[in-house]
Formats: sequence, structure tokens, C-alpha cells
Amino acid sequence: MANKKSHSNKQLYAAKIPRTARVASQIHRVLAESVFELAQKGAVEGLLTVTAVDLSGDLKTAKVYFSSLSEAELEFLNSNRIKLQQKISQNVHMKVTPILSFYEDPVIAGAQKIDEILSRISQKTKSDTEEDFSESKNASSGETY
Repeated sequence: MANKKSHSNKQLYAAKIPRTARVASQIHRVLAESVFELAQKGAVEGLLTVTAVDLSGDLKTAKVYFSSLSEAELEFLNSNRIKLQQKISQNVHMKVTPILSFYEDPVIAGAQKIDEILSRISQKTKSDTEEDFSESKNASSGETY
């Protein structure tokens, strides 16, 4: 009989998910925790939410996306980039720690724009319906011509 190799869940997971995606996920987790810790120290006002990490194929650079990013927040992140990279180096086992760059997530901005458009359409439809209702009410007021 042939000997069947048993695979652990970790091996099956690793076989199905590309390495860059797995490493990006780990970096995402570490950055979210690290940014939260820095924000707790009062270094930045507002809410910084890491939405995605796009890791290059050679794992040397990483684009980090945030739900919103003001000039002050971008400056804060850039001034703490080395600290964040050190956290990654300490928590994610890699030969080379990727160089981080920070961006506002275009998906979030696009979703907000779509929400605004839908809200305007909804308001216009509501006002048009109210006008139609008031016109039909006036027409049925019982006046005969």
C-alpha cells in the first residue's frame, strides 16, 4: 500500500493562499496594532484604520491603505515609518522588512462618493413624489369645471 502523507491545516492553508497574501495579512495585523498603540499615546488625533496592505512580489515594498488620511495623519505616519517597520521586523519573520508607503484607500473614497450620489437621488425622488402627491390631492379636491 502507498503511504499517504498527512497534511496539517497550516500546510493546506499555505498551499491555497499565495505567500505574498499571507505575509501582507500578517503585516496588516502588526500595523493595525502598532498604529493603535501610537494613537493611544496621543500622537495623532482622529481615527486611523488600516484597510489593506499591498505587498510587492519581491516583498521589499508595501503600500499601506487607510480609510481616511489627512495631511497631519500622513505626516505622523511618515515620521513613524521606521518605528512601524521595526515592529514588522520584530513580529513577522522575513529576510527583508518591506519599506512602507501610506495612502488613502481609493475604495473607501469611491464608496463615499456613491453614497452621496444615492442620497441625492433618494432626496430628489422623495421631493418629486411629494410634488406628485400634492398635485393629485389638489386635483381631487372636488372642484368641478
